[in-house]
Amino acid sequence: MDIQLLKEVENRHVFVLHDGRTLASLQDLADVLPSLSESVFYHHVNADRHDFYNWAKDVFQHSGFSQELLLCTTPEQVLHCIEHWLAKAAFAQEEDYLSAKVDEQTVLLPLQELTCAIGMLPSSEPPQPPQPTIFKSPNQSPMHPPSQPSKTRIASTLQKRPQAKKTSVKKEAQQNTKALPDKPLKAQRIQPKTMQELVKKLKEVYKS
Repeated sequence: MDIQLLKEVENRHVFVLHDGRTLASLQDLADVLPSLSESVFYHHVNADRHDFYNWAKDVFQHSGFSQELLLCTTPEQVLHCIEHWLAKAAFAQEEDYLSAKVDEQTVLLPLQELTCAIGMLPSSEPPQPPQPTIFKSPNQSPMHPPSQPSKTRIASTLQKRPQAKKTSVKKEAQQNTKALPDKPLKAQRIQPKTMQELVKKLKEVYKS
């Protein structure tokens, strides 16, 4: 990865120049190259050796950078190569940082936004049955059902109704007995004189 080119190496991996100065990072090498004497530079870079290439290959373990550095044989070329790869590494680091911030903001959503997101999901609860429609009267609001009459109101209504006249059974019986005659009716006996008259009387009775 390009980001590893920005790191500082451990003490056992520092680069020691021929003049005694030590380099702990590629940025240190880029800083000293403009002031590095030719004798010191060509002591490390010549036809037999390329100490900067070996250091980059073994410590930073970046094949693309180390192979390009191997082709650089002057201080200007080495400086240009190092600055180019450091700029790429800085851009990659910034890109990773921004990506991490976006992921963090996505995970740490505000509670209100998270609640809205959950509310958009389909509900797992069974559908509720439809509520009955309440019809309103002209003087009544549709949001309130008609009020039920109270017990006090019912009792008041019953008291206002006209009461039926109570007539005892004894009094009614007395009134009915007044229509009856004082003396009981006597049964009239048929006293036929002959058998023929008796038969005639019975026929009249049956015909009537």
